[in-house]
Amino acid sequence: MDCPRCATTLEAKVANPQIELRVCPACTGTLVPQSRLVPLLEMIARPLAHVVDVDEPIEAIPDKGGHCLCPTCRQVMESFGYMGTRLVIADRCGPCAQIWTDPDELGTMALLYLRTHKRTNLRNQKTQQYGVELTERVNKLMRSRAKANFVARHLLS
Repeated sequence: MDCPRCATTLEAKVANPQIELRVCPACTGTLVPQSRLVPLLEMIARPLAHVVDVDEPIEAIPDKGGHCLCPTCRQVMESFGYMGTRLVIADRCGPCAQIWTDPDELGTMALLYLRTHKRTNLRNQKTQQYGVELTERVNKLMRSRAKANFVARHLLS
């Protein structure tokens, strides 16, 4: 199976026991089974988790342009913006369920994944904190209302 960009024979690699990839030794493009993309991005992102700033801009990776052929079935792959952005344009073969990433795209995809994950965690923490504060305010209001009703009942009896 050959690289869709430079026609060099792809080499089989194992990122961990569950993630088998094919990597081009010449251009470092990578063919990833679609079902293993998120675990691969998690693995790449893990050592970066403590240094990534959720607000730091991420530079777009210039698209190589042109459609490439799937190394497995030789059909034209569909280009797509990872996470709906135009920062990384990867290629996907629907029938083979394979993703082709050009050099530097996997790293940038891992940053996008990590940044989104961190933002989600921060938003969830803020939502949880707001829920705690709201519950405390409601409880305080209810205690105040109960006290006011108690005083009113005793003054009117």
